[in-house]
Amino acid sequence: MKTKSLLAAFVLFAMAAFSFAQNPAEQQIRTLENQESTAFANADSSWYVNNAADNCTWTGVDGTVVTKPEILKFIQLTPAEFKGKMSLQKSDLTVKMYGDSTAIATYNVVQGQSAVGSHATNFRDTDLWVMQNGTWKLVSQVQTYNAGH
Repeated sequence: MKTKSLLAAFVLFAMAAFSFAQNPAEQQIRTLENQESTAFANADSSWYVNNAADNCTWTGVDGTVVTKPEILKFIQLTPAEFKGKMSLQKSDLTVKMYGDSTAIATYNVVQGQSAVGSHATNFRDTDLWVMQNGTWKLVSQVQTYNAGH
């Protein structure tokens, strides 16, 4: 009897853990974060047009704040020879969901070539996503320089 109770408790725990990991909204956010890495590496402005809110702001590691139109302009000005020469690898991804808002914290490593030169940068990234008209939109991204991991 004790074995059956333990087995039943384990099965319930496993089902709860699986359903938590399969939260559709969290999976959407994780997918969007991965897509952003690819868009960044390929200087793909269409991802930012479609997934960043019109009033989105980015705060870089140096404290500079830029808007969506400024990011789009920078991406569009990236020469073709630099597209696809960058990599953005995210790790330690933490998702905290608050209804129609989600906070994401990651550790990022950027390496490669871009229009502004060679890069090898490590930083913490905090993204804020908000559900707008049934679609997740990036509304803020704040980067903090981090020398090591």
